[in-house]
Amino acid sequence: MKKILFLTFMLLGMVTMSPVNAATNAVTATQAATTTYYKGTLTTQMASGKVRTTENFQNSYTTSDGTFGIDEFSIGTMPGTITVTATNFVADGEIRTYPDAVALSLFGGEPNYYDAKISATLVDGKFVYHIETKATYLGISFTAIVDFTGSAM
Repeated sequence: MKKILFLTFMLLGMVTMSPVNAATNAVTATQAATTTYYKGTLTTQMASGKVRTTENFQNSYTTSDGTFGIDEFSIGTMPGTITVTATNFVADGEIRTYPDAVALSLFGGEPNYYDAKISATLVDGKFVYHIETKATYLGISFTAIVDFTGSAM
């Protein structure tokens, strides 16, 4: 009787595991999003009001699943880094607000996240965007502006 009961549970376990394995295989078979990086001119204006231009900036990217981002970078002698990640991104020239899109990390600390207003166009491989965000440092509010014009690498 114990053998029959054991075999019944084993058979039931095998039957119920098949759909789980099939679902796992289906998920791993999906295609990963492709990422395109752009090289161009980045112009920034931060809290001091000073405008900086960086030629051959290569950190901007878009993905086929609708994400726009800028890999970690710093401007001038700032004591930290900036990262941008905007999901459900649309590059049609309209200004849209992307929540928590800008991460500002100073002195190696945890990042603070800020909403960003982003407008962008992507036409024939030429990527142009404008980002504006209001951030705070030591209790002082400031607006940071980033502009980029570049082409797919």
